[in-house]
Amino acid sequence: MTDMTDNCWKIFLHKKPAKVILTLKDANEPMYASAISKCVDCTYPHTLKILKKFRSEGLVEFNNSDGDRRVIAIELTEDGTSIAHDIAGLVMKFDSIPGVKK
Repeated sequence: MTDMTDNCWKIFLHKKPAKVILTLKDANEPMYASAISKCVDCTYPHTLKILKKFRSEGLVEFNNSDGDRRVIAIELTEDGTSIAHDIAGLVMKFDSIPGVKK
């Protein structure tokens, strides 16, 4: 297994990272980390850790808002969007399986 594949397994087989990427997919516009934290019921520091990992894998971009370095909008890259759609499909598939705990 390649390092990238190994990293993807570690990231996406956890509930919070999957929720973060799905939240960004559903937003259809850049979001702030604090808003993402609230949407996924996750602490701000943990959300930032997830987002930084996504950025290192090329799945999200951080953009300064109006030149203020403290305000950073986050959006999915093309690869991030593709993976988010795949994860959404997996979630729908698992939801359709009888007996799978929701």
